[in-house]
Amino acid sequence: HSLLLQKISHFLLGMRAGEEKEISMRAEEGYKHRYEGSVPPRVSFYFTGKTALFKIKVKGITKKSHNLQEQKFGKVEFYSFEKGVEEAKKHNKTMFIYFRSDYCSWCRKFAEEVLTNASVVDRLKESFIPVAVDVDNEKDLLHQFDVFGTPTIVFVDSNGKELKKLVGFINAGDFLGVLDEVAGPGG
Repeated sequence: HSLLLQKISHFLLGMRAGEEKEISMRAEEGYKHRYEGSVPPRVSFYFTGKTALFKIKVKGITKKSHNLQEQKFGKVEFYSFEKGVEEAKKHNKTMFIYFRSDYCSWCRKFAEEVLTNASVVDRLKESFIPVAVDVDNEKDLLHQFDVFGTPTIVFVDSNGKELKKLVGFINAGDFLGVLDEVAGPGG
């Protein structure tokens, strides 16, 4: 982000006390935002003489957090948390909440080895509402479900009651057993 720092430095030059400026970075200028589809944040400055105050304002939220099922890990399509709650109530199904991060190697292993397993994928589609939570973007949910690491999987019924929590990687065979246990007979 040295380009952003250069741009900020340039904007600060010649500012007078009480003056306010606002900039935003565009992709053409080399700005890389963490998630595609996001609107880059806007940065505004307020110069008080010896101090520059910065305000960062995000004008848009990443598509990932609000669209229906645009997140896919392995062969499983995931809802955002808000949409997942809505779907769980509508269909009276248990939510499978997958707390993950982009930099978590065990999450990648879970997505590649477990969420591609045909039996796991079928069982999830049949009995669960899959929800993916990026731990860096939805910290309030970490506190709500006492999540301290990734991957963490929490099963929650349609009324919001926690049924089971798994912390760490689990292989496809063991995960299928958990899915059967949580779904119950005929679930």
